[in-house]
Amino acid sequence: MLAACAPTHGPGEAARTAPPRLTGRHAVMGDGARLPTYRWLPRGGAPEAAILAVHGFNDHGMAFDVPGRWFAARGLAVYAYDQRGFGGAPGGGDWPGEAALVRDLAAMVRLVHQRHPGIPVYLLS
Repeated sequence: MLAACAPTHGPGEAARTAPPRLTGRHAVMGDGARLPTYRWLPRGGAPEAAILAVHGFNDHGMAFDVPGRWFAARGLAVYAYDQRGFGGAPGGGDWPGEAALVRDLAAMVRLVHQRHPGIPVYLLS
């Protein structure tokens, strides 16, 4: 049973080829992995802060739909994504390894900072 938790070398371990970027519905990581991304943005004005919501084990980014709408209604931008191996991300059911998940999280923080310069970015898990 413990073999199911052992790291595998999958898409998260591929060589970097391009800078990560946000598209309409995905965050495209440097290795080309397309992570489904969800956004809840305030209407009528720039956000006061941004939140990057990171789901837990066996979950997905849309788990933040209700809090995302709540925060957006109060002037905050909220972003969430499906981590590798979960939701609609590549490698469904396979553990991508801690290093891949940490690289993706760091890239997502940078992407949200780039999208909203000059405001704080908070993590929600």
